[in-house]
Amino acid sequence: MHELSDLLSRYDLEPEHAYLLELMPLIEMVWADGKNQEAEIAILQRFAVKHLANLSSMAAGEEVVSTEVANDFIERFIKHRPPAGMLKELRQFALERLKGKSHNERLDVMEACLDIAAACAPEYPYAFGERIIREEKKLLREIMDALMR
Repeated sequence: MHELSDLLSRYDLEPEHAYLLELMPLIEMVWADGKNQEAEIAILQRFAVKHLANLSSMAAGEEVVSTEVANDFIERFIKHRPPAGMLKELRQFALERLKGKSHNERLDVMEACLDIAAACAPEYPYAFGERIIREEKKLLREIMDALMR
């Protein structure tokens, strides 16, 4: 818990943001090509809604994190690109936490990251094997490797 509070403090995050850290691999994937795009953000938002519902379900129907807090969290990381080191550290922390989750929860994160990577091709028409750019493929491999260990 001490490590979590240090992480939250270092990045000026609120205690309830701890429940939203599972969004960080998706947020980093949004920025992997250097820009955030509407289709990518929509996938992130849909995943966040599902994540909030899962949190509520685990808490016997109680609201763990409000939609407003979740939207503010997403907005903070989507409005302006955060420093790469911050994204990586938060993603790595999130992936460590996700290792303790069910296979289906880890699979949901991987599928959402894959959807984000495939959502926007850099140009049309694109050459075979170039729908997802190199930076996105590299990040996808890192995320998938971490979640399948």
